[in-house]
Parts: sequence; structure tokens; C-alpha cells
Amino acid sequence: MSAFEKLGVCPEIIAAVEELGWQLPTPVQNEAIPLILGGGDVLAAAETGTGKTGAFALPVVQIVHETLSDQVSLGRSAASAPSSAASSAASSSSTESVVLSTQDRDLTCAIADNGLTVQSRAAYNWAGARASCGFVDGAVYFEAKVTDEGLARVGLATETATLNLGTDAGSFGFGGTGKKSYKRKFEPYGEPFGLGDVIGVMLDRTQRTVGFSKNGTLFGTAFDIPPALDGVAIFPAVVLKNAEMVFNFGATPFVHPLPSGYVAVDSAPPAWRVAGGSVAPAEAEHAPACLILEPTRELAEQVVEQINAFGKYLPEPQLRTLLLTGGSNAKEQAARLRRGVDIVVATAGRAKEMLKNGALSLASTRFFVMDEADDLLSAGDTAAFIRSVYAALPLTRLRVQIMCFSATLHTPVIRTLAAELMQHPTWVDLKGHDLLPATVHHAAVRIDPRVLRVDKSRPVFKADRVHKKDRVRVGGPTDADASHTIKLLKVQILVDLIDTYAMDQAIVFCRTRLDCDTVAAYLNSLPVVAGGQASGVSKYAALALHSGMNAKRAANLEAFKAGSIRFLVCTDVAARGIDISGLPFVINYTLPDEAAQYVHRVGRVGRADTLGLAISLVASTKERVWFHTCSSRSGKCSNTALVSDGGCTIWYDEPALLGAIEDLIAEEIQFMDAQYRLPHLDAAPGSIKYGEKVDVVEAPSSSAKYIDALKPTVKTLAQLEHNAQVSFLTMGAEFEGVALA
Repeated sequence: MSAFEKLGVCPEIIAAVEELGWQLPTPVQNEAIPLILGGGDVLAAAETGTGKTGAFALPVVQIVHETLSDQVSLGRSAASAPSSAASSAASSSSTESVVLSTQDRDLTCAIADNGLTVQSRAAYNWAGARASCGFVDGAVYFEAKVTDEGLARVGLATETATLNLGTDAGSFGFGGTGKKSYKRKFEPYGEPFGLGDVIGVMLDRTQRTVGFSKNGTLFGTAFDIPPALDGVAIFPAVVLKNAEMVFNFGATPFVHPLPSGYVAVDSAPPAWRVAGGSVAPAEAEHAPACLILEPTRELAEQVVEQINAFGKYLPEPQLRTLLLTGGSNAKEQAARLRRGVDIVVATAGRAKEMLKNGALSLASTRFFVMDEADDLLSAGDTAAFIRSVYAALPLTRLRVQIMCFSATLHTPVIRTLAAELMQHPTWVDLKGHDLLPATVHHAAVRIDPRVLRVDKSRPVFKADRVHKKDRVRVGGPTDADASHTIKLLKVQILVDLIDTYAMDQAIVFCRTRLDCDTVAAYLNSLPVVAGGQASGVSKYAALALHSGMNAKRAANLEAFKAGSIRFLVCTDVAARGIDISGLPFVINYTLPDEAAQYVHRVGRVGRADTLGLAISLVASTKERVWFHTCSSRSGKCSNTALVSDGGCTIWYDEPALLGAIEDLIAEEIQFMDAQYRLPHLDAAPGSIKYGEKVDVVEAPSSSAKYIDALKPTVKTLAQLEHNAQVSFLTMGAEFEGVALA
């Protein structure tokens, strides 16, 4: 039995992953796949490059395909399967049977296939549901039994009332605390009820009264129905918090005698009834079973590629996957959605657009995945958009599974969102600190304008024009002089590193789009040295990749993957969207504004047991950089005053940023010497083959770091185990009357 088979992965998908060279699941896959296959919500934090995409995509592909296969075997498609609410309504008119409506409920309320058992496992929020049929006349009765501990209110409500029963003018509730509720007024009534108790509910439209009973004991009138509700259908309803109830509308004998003058809900004549109006949308026929949100177009493209690869050997019906991102023809995407898809992988912006215009329906969605969730939520309005997606998820008997995956999940905004949207999620935390694989070597080069000298024999570098209004002098004494010198030194050191390490391929990260453009232009302007074009590619061939490039972004990325470009100079917009097998080098031309971005940048190397080197150029003093408060991001801005003076520049403190990064990854980043050697590794340039596969045992210092971090916990656990064993033996000896030495 293969390792993936033990996780519950089907043979066809196993064949596909083995073809991809995956012999063993990664730790995050090992933890997350069984949880998702088991139907649970999952929050997963793992190192960049550890197989997070496979952790959610493998089980999603399997379950979606199994669902499609089941529908085909039943002789119908997902399209032709009747909706729960439609079934309820039909049943209401033909067989006189009433059930709880799967369309008129909160998402966190689960309703069994028989439509009579309702459950909510939300520990902090109330979740409500109404029946499929309401009543405008007569006197009807039903029972609800408490089958699990928790909080519950049972009663009646109009179709337009809140599902939080008893908190508005259209609903009437009786709670387990022995209080009746209407318009948020909670007053003593009857007596408390709990596990095993049977609550009777009486609605008399003729007398305009609502009453309740407990285990056959009638409590009398609880509410007088206001005249404003005359002719308005009133539905059986319930609201729960971490509880479960089973309803009986009269299809089977009641536990207690039917009160005088009342008939069972199921026995009410058609003239008294009004069917619920909440029905499943017709567009469910073509709606996807899974929505995956990604922060960037490039990452979305890679996820689609992985999903298609995982489903390669699955039998008919074939999965239909759609990439939904900006920069592509929206009309063609809408047409694909109309024809029907099973899995949609989208960026938030395009998904929002398609939901707004009605092209994308979530009526059949069973899985909602937020990949790189922290990056998704870093955008201003994305959290609100995700809440709107959640509100649009379908009200079906099968609860929608929600998954959050990222390299960094330890943020208040993610914890808040998880508490709102997810049901008892399992936290798969394989990180603790934001650590990176042991296969990544970290190093820095100190850019000190007082020590290093600008080589004036090299081509002139046209910097970012921050100092164009200053009278600056290379090597001069002022702060502006130092900042200007740093800019010239950084590009010089970048070229030196490329030459020293004979870099064939690297990603260079910059702060701004202007920096990307100027650095890429400078590399392309350099003369090609002898032997530099042996492969037909210029030694310094570079392209920029940033959000301002639109259609060129995909072409530039493909050129880099194909090897026709050696250096990709990009902003953080690409940090999550690039996955190049065996990429040897990442250079932080400028440190990121936020320490967490370092994890995502550097995570491009050291993947799949290949060795990678991440080098950061760190200015020893503050550098003046752009920080636009205006609408310009394209380099057209000329306001070089500081932000504090109403301008668009700031002083950038890289030593402080480096300290924050070291705190985050719990590791000191060592500086290279003047020859760009790595003293802490005792290695000269070229002696370590970056980009090649290595054994984990080749990085003992990093492994030792993890082991040392675990030692206190293991010691505590060992002591607890010892105490438990001694306690067990002591109690056993005392029970048998034996004295222990």
C-alpha cells in the first residue's frame, strides 16, 4: 500500500502524482488530506514550497469527481438533480409531508436527508432554519425533541423574519432556559428543557395564539399574534447553538397526545398551507462544485495546471476546470461558466466581477478554498468580498467545506475570519515560527556607502530619480549623498554576485515597479563577455514582472521558465505566483516592507529538496525611496518631498527590516565577506551546487535548530508521562491494598 493510499487517495490520482515524481506525501499533505476527505474545515500553515497546493487540491479533485460519478450512475447529472427546497415544496403539495427547508436556513445549520434532524456545531453563533411549509389558517401542532446538549429555541416565524428566532417582530421562540422570546424580549415561561425533552409547539391562526408544551405538559398561551400578521404565512422554526433537535410534523405518531382542537402539521388541509418560497437557483445546473481563490494570476495558473495533472487518469466524467483571472477575455470565461464547470480557480478581482454580473453562480459549491489566505486578505476590500462569497454559498444539506492555506496564518484578521466562517476547523500548524526549509541558505551583503566605492568604469545606472532635485555627490557626506551612492552600489553588487556565483537563473525582488524596470534595463544594457552567449542567451538577459505589465506578465514569466531569460526582476506581486523547479537563487535587491514577505520571496528556492541561496542587499544607512501617496505608480510622479512634508518619498531603514526578518524566521542572517563568500558555511563561491538535489542530512545545523526548539516540549511531555504512570500505579496499588515502595 502506497503512502498516499493510506491517506485515502484513490488509485487513479496516485498514478498521476507518482508520474509527477511524488513518492511520499509532504507533512502538510499527510495532515490535511485525511481531514478534508473526512469532511472537515481546515486551517493549514506550512513552509513555502511544502506541497500546500496538493494538500487541498488532491482531496478536492477526488471528492468532486466521486460526486460527478455518483450522479452519472444514478442516471442524472448534477444539473438534473432536484433541489432540496424544490423537493420539499413538491412533497408539500403532493404527499402532504413537511420537512425543514435546506434553502431557508443559516449555512452553519446542517439538515439530515430526512429533513427532520437539524444540527449546528457553531459554538459561538446562533444558526436557524425554517420548515418548507407555513400556515395562514387553522390550528396546527408539531413536536421537536432535544437529541444533543446545547442551546436551542424552537417556535414559529414568518418567511421574512430573521432566522435568529424570537429577536424580531416576525418570530416567536421558546428556549431551553425556560424563557419565551419576541422582539428580543426574553421573559420567564414554562420551565427549562434539555437533552431528551420533547417540546410541543401549537399555532392557532384562528385565535391568533402561540403556545408550547414540555413532555406533554401544556404551558398555555405564550404569545398573541399581532393583527399585522393576519394572512401572513407562519412557519415552524428553530435556532441552535452547538445543539441538535429532531422534528416530528406528524408523519409518525407523536410522543405525547395531540392537544385538543389541533391537527398535526402534516395533516393540515391545503387551504391552510403556503409553500416556502426559498428554492434552489436554476443556475445550479452549471455551477462549480469548488471555488479556489488565489492572490495572483500566476499562482492561479499553476493551481489549474496541478489540478489538471492530478485528474489525468480519472475515468469519465472528466473534471471541467476553469481559470478565472483578469487579463483574459471575460466574455469567453462567462461562456465557459454557462456551459458548466466543476472547479473554478480565480483571483479575487475577476471572481468578484463574475459574481456581480451573475456569470458565476455558487449554487452547487461544496468547497471554498482560500489559498495564500494572508496575502488574499492583505488587499483592502478582500475580507469584505470573502464574507460576501460566504453569504452566497448554497444552502444544501451538505455543509460547505472551507479551507485556508498559507505560509503565514498567524494574523488576527485570519483568526477573526476563521471564527466567523469555519466550523470547528482543524489547525494544521507545521511552522510555529515562519521558518523556511533547511535547504535554503540565507546571506546578506552590507551596502556601506562609506566603505564601498562605485566603479565609474561601468555603464551608468539610471536610478529611480528620487534625488533628481538634490545636489548629490557619490561618496559625499550628506544623507542624500549616501542614499544616492547606495543606489549605484546596489546594482553594481548585483552584477558582481551574478558573476561570482555564475548565476544562470535568479529572481531579483525590488520594492517598486520603477525599480524593476530600471534594474532590468541596466542588466540588458551590459556588454556580453566572452562565452556569455554559449547557450544563445545573453549572460544578463532580464525581464521585469510587475502589476503594471498586464498582457506582458504571462509572456515574461513563460520566457523565464523556458530559460530564454536568465533574470526575472519583479515586485512582491509575483512572490506567490512563481514555481520554478530547481530555481537556485533569489536576490532581495531591496528588503520587503513587511517581514512576512521575505518568507514568500525566499520560498521560491529550496523546493523539493533542492538547495537554494537567498541573498539580500542591505544598506547600512537609510535610503530614500518612493512611497506614493498620489495616484501615480508608474514613475511619472515628480514629488520627491518626504511624505511627512506632503510628498511621495520616505527614508527606508533596511537594518531594522533585517532585524524583523530574523525575528520572524528565528535565524540570524550572516553577512558575506568582501569576496562574497559564506563564512558561516565555510564555503567559497561555486563550491556549493545550488539548484541541485541534496540530502536533508546535508543541513545538520538547520535540523539541530528545530531539534533544540523541540527539546523543552519533549522534556515536559516525558515528565507528564512519568507522572501519569506513577499516578496510575499508585491508584491501582491503593485499590488492591498494596503499599508501593
